[in-house]
Amino acid sequence: MTKKAKNRRGNPKIAEAGARTRFKPGVSPNPGGRPKCASFSEAIRLVSGLTVKELRNSASDPVAVAVAKALTRQALKGKVSAISEVIDRSEGKARQALDMNHQGPVRIELAYEDPLMEPKDSSPEPSTTPASEPAKQAATLFEMLLELVKTTPEEDEQTLKAAAALALLLKEKNKKGKSDERKKEIPA
Repeated sequence: MTKKAKNRRGNPKIAEAGARTRFKPGVSPNPGGRPKCASFSEAIRLVSGLTVKELRNSASDPVAVAVAKALTRQALKGKVSAISEVIDRSEGKARQALDMNHQGPVRIELAYEDPLMEPKDSSPEPSTTPASEPAKQAATLFEMLLELVKTTPEEDEQTLKAAAALALLLKEKNKKGKSDERKKEIPA
């Protein structure tokens, strides 16, 4: 052995020692696979068949059964969250149907008020606060979006949805720009 090999720590034949316990190619280490049902759900189902008198915990109960019994006792006392949890775990969550096949026109209404401009009042004078360059760009983009929505046929849902999403992004960007501008104005 070389001097370098002598100075190494640990078992130099570790690879050979572990060869007999390695997974063999093509043989699954867990042929049964993952259990089909969680143990807590099984415990809830088991406890649901017990009488109220049998819901007391005993020292021999597995943890999942003890927790299921405690949860069931809370449900019997009227705690709504416990009732919901017991039902969801024993029978599964209730299905929620979503209708993704909407037929008919989609109506999108957009309202825009430039947050950087003073609100319009009843006086005939124009606003004295000048709009900043980003606000002008936002207003221009918004006008373009409005024109797109006006000229798009109602059957073209994808374009209308995209325009609505862009309008929301533009609104959020304007809000952020307004808060950034206020930060600049406030002396530190």
